[in-house]
Amino acid sequence: GMAGPSARLRKGLARRSTKEANKPGKTDLGQIAAAFNDKRFDWPEGARVLDLGGGKSDKAKELMAERGVRLDVIDPIQRPESHNNRILDEFEKNPADIVTVNNVLNVIEEPGLRRQALRGAKALVKPGGEVRIKIYEGSGSGKGNPTSTGSWQENRKTKDYLSEVISVFGKDAVRTSGSYLIAKVK
Repeated sequence: GMAGPSARLRKGLARRSTKEANKPGKTDLGQIAAAFNDKRFDWPEGARVLDLGGGKSDKAKELMAERGVRLDVIDPIQRPESHNNRILDEFEKNPADIVTVNNVLNVIEEPGLRRQALRGAKALVKPGGEVRIKIYEGSGSGKGNPTSTGSWQENRKTKDYLSEVISVFGKDAVRTSGSYLIAKVK
């Protein structure tokens, strides 16, 4: 059943890199992700949104609540397992209208783990829903390296993730817009 993708998601998001120390707090700056204020996106009132890897802050959740949107955040590194599991169980039963993946793919070093995260995102959004992926491009050099805070940064351009996203969602389902990759789920 649905347990497969979610179990992989838990693993994929929790282990961003074999080389990364994964110390909590290192990649979490506590800001509201840009996507939630980006004019290119509509956040319909009453929508249920799941944010994967969104850190420990509830500022975005509060902002979205003011708009009548319910946002839940999971983060295997920043939030307790009990919290993540409760939310994942709920969205497995009743998938999200929109799943957001903000500045997460660019801190995962292994392509296989990035694909696991993408497959998990796809499994947790309902048919007709959308997965909105924000890429932090870093230097844009294409050469990945550890950061000064002990995490990983891919330094790849948004379009360099396109083939990976297409491999999970299908060619016709994915478009790019600035530093976003937007996948429509059939």
